Amino acid sequence: MHRLPKIFFLLIFLLLAALPATAADPFYEDLYNQGVQAQDNDAARAAKVFRLACFGLLEEEVQLANCLTRLAVAQGDVDDKEGFRKTVQRLAVVEQRFRAFSDTALGGELKRRLEAHLVRLIPQEELARIVMFRHLAKPSP
Repeated sequence: MHRLPKIFFLLIFLLLAALPATAADPFYEDLYNQGVQAQDNDAARAAKVFRLACFGLLEEEVQLANCLTRLAVAQGDVDDKEGFRKTVQRLAVVEQRFRAFSDTALGGELKRRLEAHLVRLIPQEELARIVMFRHLAKPSP
């Protein structure tokens, strides 16, 4: 009779362990979606919203990489060079630790915009040191 509670708790534990990890907080997902909507019309607003959204996506690596990518594009659109460089550094860390940038489904236009900002706003020597963007740096003579 004492075995029944142990088996019950074991079954509950196994069921809970099999549940998927919790998703990002809907508040931050909503902020992310607001940023996506503002991306092409109001880059300054998009940058502010994406900064907040990225904070709430810290535990969702692929979503965080998407958010950081969009934040970087918005910052590049408004010529926020310092913010852009910091965001690119954060994106590089996320990629190095989790390979999350590689797993993102970036649209071609968004990727082109990011790469154009990278070439324009990051010095070539620094760009060559960022493994994931090294291919964009011009070779040294």
